[in-house]
Amino acid sequence: VFVHMPEKLRAPAVLHYVDGLEQGRVAEVLGVSRRTVINRLADFAARARKFLGRSGSLE
Repeated sequence: VFVHMPEKLRAPAVLHYVDGLEQGRVAEVLGVSRRTVINRLADFAARARKFLGRSGSLE
């Protein structure tokens, strides 16, 4: 899923979901506001659900 996302959505998702950084720290690393991180994570999740199908299953 990550490789199919634009960089502006992929970067915060990797930092948060893979590396385990809190949203505030992700914002610091990327030089954006926490609200921007929250919005991008929500957009990432919505696109991932659409990409994987409603169930979210990889099968």
